[in-house]
Amino acid sequence: MTDPDCLHHHGLPVACGTASTYGNHGCRGDACRASKAQLAKAQRARRVGTLANDDPRHGRANTYMNYGCRCDACRAAKAEERTDLDRVLDRFVTYLTTGADGELTEDEARQAIVQHVLSWYIDRQRVDS
Repeated sequence: MTDPDCLHHHGLPVACGTASTYGNHGCRGDACRASKAQLAKAQRARRVGTLANDDPRHGRANTYMNYGCRCDACRAAKAEERTDLDRVLDRFVTYLTTGADGELTEDEARQAIVQHVLSWYIDRQRVDS
């Protein structure tokens, strides 16, 4: 299938609806996103539980998420990443409440951020399923 919005970087149409078109040609149409999500889900499923105890990738948030590792080192790395994200959220809230507009209260800023993230997450889940 060819979608007029799905073009090769030379302007030529490419087959739409594949993970390859998503990755190699940057198409973000629904069919390409769904295909990429399905591929990523299958790749994650193959990785879970495959790391040996002495694998050097332990102790990373990436290993916690992508390999499903729940060893102490990977849990600690994921917790640290979460703490970093909390700091970023706090800075963003500060920016929204004291920035150029400064019209939002702290609670309103947090609610706006959470609403935006939840909207993104729900859209992503729809593509992954």
